Amino acid sequence: MIEAAWIWLRWQPQSKLSRWYRERYGDGASRAKRVGITALARKLLVAFWRLVTHGVVPDGAVLTVAKRRQRRTRVTNRASFQSTPAAPPRAHPQLRGPAPTSSWTVRVVTPTRATAKMSP
Repeated sequence: MIEAAWIWLRWQPQSKLSRWYRERYGDGASRAKRVGITALARKLLVAFWRLVTHGVVPDGAVLTVAKRRQRRTRVTNRASFQSTPAAPPRAHPQLRGPAPTSSWTVRVVTPTRATAKMSP
């Protein structure tokens, strides 16, 4: 919410909440501004709650419909960009034999070469 308050100050400078913040904390020290941004974040939370539940837009706020951006696509003829089937599982270098296929069988190899097998 703190970051939303900073963004609100930047993009909604004419709103009543932004003007309140600047009048109260605008010329103050950095500590006062941090305290003020927390207060603004709390007020914004209440304003957003009112917007979502009752449809009341905060005073002075300008709401616009966002434009949909078109996706940029890259067309290439190289075969390296084509999807390839997944390779079969390989044996793990620290495990003996092929890669385990079941999640119920676990082989543990320690430096002493001891092997433990767990089953359900």
